[in-house]
Amino acid sequence: MTQESKYKLKSGQEVTLPLHYKNWKWMMATFTVPAKQVQKLLPPKLKPILASPDKALISFGALEYPEVSDLNPYNEFLISIPVQYDPIVNIPFLPLFFDPLFPQIVYKKGASYIYHLPVTTEEAYNAGCEIWGFPKVVREMKFEENEKAKSCRLIDRGKEVLILDIEKIPLSNIKKDFVYCSYTEKDGRLLKTCINANGNYGIKKITGKASIKFGTGTIAKKMKKLHISKRPIHIFFADNIESTLSLADESLPG
Repeated sequence: MTQESKYKLKSGQEVTLPLHYKNWKWMMATFTVPAKQVQKLLPPKLKPILASPDKALISFGALEYPEVSDLNPYNEFLISIPVQYDPIVNIPFLPLFFDPLFPQIVYKKGASYIYHLPVTTEEAYNAGCEIWGFPKVVREMKFEENEKAKSCRLIDRGKEVLILDIEKIPLSNIKKDFVYCSYTEKDGRLLKTCINANGNYGIKKITGKASIKFGTGTIAKKMKKLHISKRPIHIFFADNIESTLSLADESLPG
């Protein structure tokens, strides 16, 4: 069992680690993108996981956290790039078998590099940036859903930045364990943090339907230049998730 520890933020707020998250939701779609373009977004030691010799991957996700220990409820929007750390050879992996939740099983030190992580509260911003180096900003998010699909709009000062729309897929009837590992940059080092979670989830590869649309702002402009594929290779939905977020598992040279 992970030992509890206290972390005092610059704001004066004290946070007990690990953080415990309950009953949260996650939707995510993964697309292909030219490898040379996405490499420019990464620290030198990280190399993108390849779907083909010249295609890398990028994921867009929206997460809703209604119950978090020591923090008020908040939501976040995730832009991440599946990577491996300083590989000797970067061998393309068939996207049919790729699963962004579990790259650490296939790849040495595999995880997802967190490129951009807007959140909806100041305290989530403070904790994420100060403790883990998550690249957070405070933004507004609006969710809409019907029987067939769910969408999330990321909004900055009243203007739409990104719109993620994903078709719903069946979830597992029983709760299953999964692990999601991420890389962030903090104080000149790469931190690898793994989240251990349990929930009802579903995955659909190749034939899933999702779209990502770009509006205004710096991030939207950067994403437009990447030539992201129109169709996803992978979509993911999860519900009733419980997880813990501890201090980083590893600190590596960047």
